[in-house]
Amino acid sequence: MFMLESHLSQSQNFVISEVQRMMAKLQVNVFLTGGALRDMLVGLPVRDLNFTLEGSPFRLVKALEKEAGIRVVNSDDRVGCFSTPPMGFLTSRCGSLELLPAIP
Repeated sequence: MFMLESHLSQSQNFVISEVQRMMAKLQVNVFLTGGALRDMLVGLPVRDLNFTLEGSPFRLVKALEKEAGIRVVNSDDRVGCFSTPPMGFLTSRCGSLELLPAIP
């Protein structure tokens, strides 16, 4: 966690802590993905935060807006976008795999 926090601005650290608080409250798994990880690994300042979660981001986005005062720019059942700091929430890919028959 320290490596992540040391690369984030004060507003980004606030968002991370609020996302952690809301994901625990709503019992949803959320993953930091995208450019933030790349920027952190190469030692650059993190420009934006991208989160991927299991299921629809709608409840988490609305809870962040209501309880943390983070302004939502755009939202639907798959994506939630915020303005400051720049960040987005996406639903993870949904699908199913067919089981292949065992090789005789």
